[in-house]
Amino acid sequence: MILEIGRDFLHDNDEFQVIGGLISPVGDGYKKEGLVNSFHRLAMCKLAVDDSEWIDIDEWETSQPQYKRTLEVLNNIQLRLDRLLPGSKVMFLAGADLIQSFATPGLWAPEDVSIINLLFFCIDHFFLLYC
Repeated sequence: MILEIGRDFLHDNDEFQVIGGLISPVGDGYKKEGLVNSFHRLAMCKLAVDDSEWIDIDEWETSQPQYKRTLEVLNNIQLRLDRLLPGSKVMFLAGADLIQSFATPGLWAPEDVSIINLLFFCIDHFFLLYC
């Protein structure tokens, strides 16, 4: 799983201590054709991480009636984390396909991409790129 590859990379390079991983499925407000209802996607995600001791599912994004941009989701997670563990940093792990979509005109707000670029590292064909 992509989160485990990312965690292992960060631990092996003594860059960070990873305290947990969150998967945040997009909400129904995204309205992507063919996207299964968030109730079912949440259930599938929970099953996928059921045996994990460190990965959990964040339901905030799916509970929102309107689509939430990625940066808004990351900021919300950071605010909640700050209450529990002040000084911790949320990082955004994504596949190369998502990162490539940053270059698609009109798909991402330029100001979001600028900020997200400071928070992410990406996985591309099983090689981790720390960006």
